[in-house]
Amino acid sequence: MKYSISYKKSVTKDFKNFSKNLSERQKLKEEIESLLSNNPFQGKKLKAEYQGLYSLHIRYKFIVVYKIIKNTVLILAVESRESGYKKKY
Repeated sequence: MKYSISYKKSVTKDFKNFSKNLSERQKLKEEIESLLSNNPFQGKKLKAEYQGLYSLHIRYKFIVVYKIIKNTVLILAVESRESGYKKKY
C-alpha cells in the first residue's frame, strides 16, 4: 500500500535552511518521499509530548518528524540532527 505525502507549509522553509542548491533540496525531498510512501511505520514512534508522531533519520544528517493520518503521511518538520527536537509540533 502506497501512502500519499503532504507537507506542512513551514517545511518549505526547513528545506531552504539546509541548502541553497535546489537540486540538493529536491534529492532530499525525493528520498524522504520514497522511504515514507512505501512504509511510514519504519520511523521511530515518539513519546511524551510528541506522542502520535514519528521520526526518521535520513543520511545521518536530518530528522524528519511526521504524522500518519489514514493513508497520508503529513511531514511536520525536517531538521538537522544538531538542532534536535526544538520545535513544538
